[in-house]
Amino acid sequence: TVFDPGAILVTVMAVLFLRGYSAPVSAVLPALGFWVGTAGACFAFAILIIACAEGAGGFGAVLSLRPAVWLGEISFALYMVHQPLMKWMFLQELEGKMAPAGPLLVIAACIGAAAALHHLVELPARSGLLWLAQARTKR
Repeated sequence: TVFDPGAILVTVMAVLFLRGYSAPVSAVLPALGFWVGTAGACFAFAILIIACAEGAGGFGAVLSLRPAVWLGEISFALYMVHQPLMKWMFLQELEGKMAPAGPLLVIAACIGAAAALHHLVELPARSGLLWLAQARTKR
């Protein structure tokens, strides 16, 4: 099995290591230091993704719970909506139209918008496209 509880530890340590060494690397090679500081942990996260995809052990059991599965189903819509919504909320706050939004409110708003987008747009569009494809193959 690929999953090892140590995979999370390795990921955290790699991220901390890479973040800690981005400044000295930047002093010598600024572009490489920037990459290490912002994206250098991608290999460590790849290990973590593989470990999570395995779905073994207690972690896999948590990921197979209904709320976690539902969050996985709306994840593409969340990807599409989170940045515009967060920026809009921030602009509303800057203009004094909204009180500062705490992290839980931002997360709840993003999940709510993603759920609406998934259930009201993505699923009906998927059904329509499947119906269209089946209608074309029957001709």
